[in-house]
Amino acid sequence: MILNLKFNYTMKKFLFILLPLLFIGFMAFSQERAYYNSTITATQIDTTEADTVTLPILILEPWDVSVQFKATSVSGDSINAVIDVQQSNTTTGDVWVETVTDSAANGTWLYEWRDFQGMRLRFIITGANTDTSSYAGYYTIKRPWNEVKQ
Repeated sequence: MILNLKFNYTMKKFLFILLPLLFIGFMAFSQERAYYNSTITATQIDTTEADTVTLPILILEPWDVSVQFKATSVSGDSINAVIDVQQSNTTTGDVWVETVTDSAANGTWLYEWRDFQGMRLRFIITGANTDTSSYAGYYTIKRPWNEVKQ
């Protein structure tokens, strides 16, 4: 009988420590992320070549989106590239709407959307003239500050 009471006391003590740790661990893994970010690897484009960069995430509710590309001249005197920003309101398929066309006069493109309403976002970067340019980028997609779950 005494052995059984000692076992119960030890087991209660063990559970008293284990259950809060399990609860904290479960809460940490069940939280939805408030942001996603990644780099866009460096790529070189010539004359009229075109590269398409599609963000690898579906945006199913309004999020804040920030995308930056940095271009450098590989050959020639200037950075000659044009970017077309397109968005789609479908999760699949090839239906895209052009939203912005821009050239990289200073070598940097920065696009920011608050409460972005599209589902997919892509960038078509096209070389221009006879120069060769290289570009790399970075994107961040995050919940609007007033919607971050705490």
